[in-house]
Amino acid sequence: MQTIEEQDYMKQKDGKLELGGIVLGLGMNTEDTYQKEQYGANFVQKISAEDRVAQGKEMAQEVVQRYRKMNGISNDVPIVVAMYAQAPDDSLAGGNFYSWNKSASGDKLGNWNKLNYKTVTLPIQGSQDDPNQKSPAADLNKSFTNFTNNVQNFFPNLSSVTGQATYKDSQVKELNVTISTQFYSATEITNFANYVAQVAPNYLPKGVPVKISISSSSNMQAYVTKQANDDKYTTTILGNN
Repeated sequence: MQTIEEQDYMKQKDGKLELGGIVLGLGMNTEDTYQKEQYGANFVQKISAEDRVAQGKEMAQEVVQRYRKMNGISNDVPIVVAMYAQAPDDSLAGGNFYSWNKSASGDKLGNWNKLNYKTVTLPIQGSQDDPNQKSPAADLNKSFTNFTNNVQNFFPNLSSVTGQATYKDSQVKELNVTISTQFYSATEITNFANYVAQVAPNYLPKGVPVKISISSSSNMQAYVTKQANDDKYTTTILGNN
């Protein structure tokens, strides 16, 4: 286990706030980095999903038991534990939540509930022709590549266009796009952001929130966003301070 994050939820009773519940996020390593000798080279060993899940369950149980012994946490305060698989150090995508559990009272956990989340970095590297190796974002990758080609054809002086898509049960739920520019004037930034807002609906997924961040090497310049139910994108110009 690498990290533990805690969120406390309060409720009001008799005009006073009291602890109503706790959510714990347990970040589990997906690889082990070690040295065979002091100051020597680093070696990386992958941790299998089976080992990660099994060890995570044991650690979650121990964490809940320790929390129940803390002052201010009564025996009947619900504790929810969410398990998170950390991304490898060389991964551009983030990690993923993969299961959760709840201790309604006492120090015992209930049944584990599986979460099928996945974060995919766009554009996807490598061929998507093999169905056994095909990413759930293969179709989105095609439209994202077409979107990238479109904006780069009209604005060649872009440094990069990348994206991160979050999937649940093989369905895209959120898309974040980052565009790095070499623009310096407010007019250039405004024209580019407006163009992105104009063409994005033709390529990027509908029915999900999309956030496009436009920045130079030194500062954020604009946001182009839409909510899940929006058809049009909203442009926010931050300027070039």
